[in-house]
Amino acid sequence: MALLHYQKAIDQCLAAQPLPPRARVLTLKIHEPAAPQHFSPPSELGSILVDRAERAHTSLRKLLTTYGCVPASVLGGNINAWIDNDHSAPYPGGSDTGIGWTYLRYPHVAATAWTGLLLLYAAEASGQSFNEEANPFAPSRTPIPTAGTNRSCLPPPAPT
Repeated sequence: MALLHYQKAIDQCLAAQPLPPRARVLTLKIHEPAAPQHFSPPSELGSILVDRAERAHTSLRKLLTTYGCVPASVLGGNINAWIDNDHSAPYPGGSDTGIGWTYLRYPHVAATAWTGLLLLYAAEASGQSFNEEANPFAPSRTPIPTAGTNRSCLPPPAPT
């Protein structure tokens, strides 16, 4: 119903101000309904995901062992190499963000912190044991204590 309403509006606009024939065809093609597409995952998708997760876990552990942190990029090079803009070079100057700066191979706080949370959550790549308490977004198993009368850890009230 909405498509028919828009089609009438387009027809009215075209009648008031005709467009060249090619523009008219393009305008009408925009409103053709797309054929539904269905995705059927391969039967081995589960094993592929497990393999990729184990490889990513192993890679992060290797980065931590090698650098003592997770670098912003695994590609080497310096800012001069990035300015040269040769992405096929062995050391292209880090990872180009596409928005005007690069991530060089320096320690990256957020990547290291998220890797630490991953290792707290699943210390082994096999994923045999998970620590749900390591998820900062999950509710705690133990409830947060209610405010009581003991305020010894709080500073004294300001004088009035």
